[in-house]
This record gives sequence, C-alpha cells and structure tokens, in this order.
Amino acid sequence: MCRRLAADPVPGVRADLAANPAIDDDLIRVLAQDRDPDVRRGLAYHPRVPLDVLTHLAGTTKTGESPLPRIGTASATETEELARSPHPAVRMLVARRRDLPAGVRDALAADPDAKVVKSIAPHPGLSAAQLCSMAQRHGIRVLARVAANPDAPSELLEELALHDPPAQKALREIARHRRATAPALLAR
Repeated sequence: MCRRLAADPVPGVRADLAANPAIDDDLIRVLAQDRDPDVRRGLAYHPRVPLDVLTHLAGTTKTGESPLPRIGTASATETEELARSPHPAVRMLVARRRDLPAGVRDALAADPDAKVVKSIAPHPGLSAAQLCSMAQRHGIRVLARVAANPDAPSELLEELALHDPPAQKALREIARHRRATAPALLAR
C-alpha cells in the first residue's frame, strides 16, 4: 500500500506518507528523489531518515528553524561527522542543536559560513570572545542571533547596538536581553 501511495500523483499524499514514521528505509530513499518540496520537507522531519538521505536533502529543502528530529537523536559520533560535513547546510542543521559537546559547538562557532554561525550564535556556553569574533567576521548577517545569546555580555550588546548600518532585528534582541544596559538600549 505504501508503495502505491508513494506513486500517487497528488503531492500531498506523498508528503503525508514521507512524514509517516512507519515507512521503511527503501521507501524513504524512493521519496527522497521526489521533486515536490513538501515531500522532501516531510522526509527531512522523518525521525528515522538515514543521515546520508538527510545530507542529500539538506541543500535543497527548506526546513525552517526547528531542529530536525533525526539530527536531535544523532549519536555523538554522528554529530561530529555531520559537523565536519563539507556541506554548510548540513553543518547549519547540526548547529541548531543546543546540547552540542563543547568541541563541536566551538568548531561550528568558527565556521566560515555565515548561515552556520547564525545557527550556532544563540547557543549557550559561547564565550564573549567567540561572540565578538562572529559579529566581526560576519557582520549584519549574524548580529541579531549574537544578540540573542543568553551569555552575551553587556559590553558586546552595547557594541552591537552601535553597529553601522543598524540591524533592526539585533536591536529588538538587545531590548529583550536580560543583560542589556541603558547605553545599549539608548544607542539608537
């Protein structure tokens, strides 16, 4: 029955099937070749999607900001492998996890790709030097996420508030931050 549903001409049927945790790896691999974005997104959120399939989907599938279930259940070894992937989209997915080992977190914080850094920036445990380095390397592209980091020191928030050009999203994050000082709040 699942094989027949996978061949259904209606993309919504295939997308619902892709998200079904009862389908097997063979059918997951068949559905991974589907061109419909909803089918591919359903597979990306499948809790048992093989990591090689997820890696294939990562660069071509919009998954939103939510952590993917399979990334969340990846073993320590799998997490380290994914964090070293040559594909920035895969590293970005790993960077969304908030329970990363310090070594993996720090490696992703130093990543050359702004999207990866943007995903890791709100991660607790990053040092002020790491956050400052992210902001200097990637500028306006990561400022809001750096400002959202719960460990961002007030001095850094003040610097971010003065960034030129101003980053409106960063200013909103600074206004919400528990360490925001009067100079940071009044900078603009």
